[in-house]
Amino acid sequence: MPATHILFVAWQGAEEKSTQARAWAKTGNKSKSKDGERRFKAVIYHPRKQSENLKRMQVGQIYILGHGAAGYANIADIDGDARVELPASEVADRLIKSGLNPAFMGTFKCFSCDSANSANGGTAFADEFAYEMRRQEYIHCRYFGYTKPLEATYANHDFDFDDQNGVFIQHKHALEHLPNSDRYVPLDRAKNYREEF
Repeated sequence: MPATHILFVAWQGAEEKSTQARAWAKTGNKSKSKDGERRFKAVIYHPRKQSENLKRMQVGQIYILGHGAAGYANIADIDGDARVELPASEVADRLIKSGLNPAFMGTFKCFSCDSANSANGGTAFADEFAYEMRRQEYIHCRYFGYTKPLEATYANHDFDFDDQNGVFIQHKHALEHLPNSDRYVPLDRAKNYREEF
């Protein structure tokens, strides 16, 4: 069965986001929505490989994973020991090169911190990504970014893995950073901090 939710990581060496995408897909595949079964698939960009799930997908949701900041039209992650940044235009190109169906009419969610916020004269990542995708004729889609920081937490920072069952011990939670503090509190739901572009 084709995927209903794609968790897209725009570079192949992005260990942290690749690990999170696979864990989230595993967790999501165990739950059912009110609309029926959801099928999550992690798609990690590879320059010479296309995803069959992206090729078949015409509706559904695609989450763009990466680290972000307000007014920062790039996403970032760690590739080996180096920090790697990609502009929204390159993320769009890599998603299309990964096999995105030209008939796709679903939803894109730029799931990174402050992806809907512009600051200090900078452009929000979600705004720039939506512009780039529409420029490439993906005009019947919806585009969302988030107005708050989104943090991934697990049982510990080493991503506790249950080898016997092949799953991560705790699933992903979205947290809000409290100003002037090192504390995070759970968001009501990430969708409450979503903005459409």
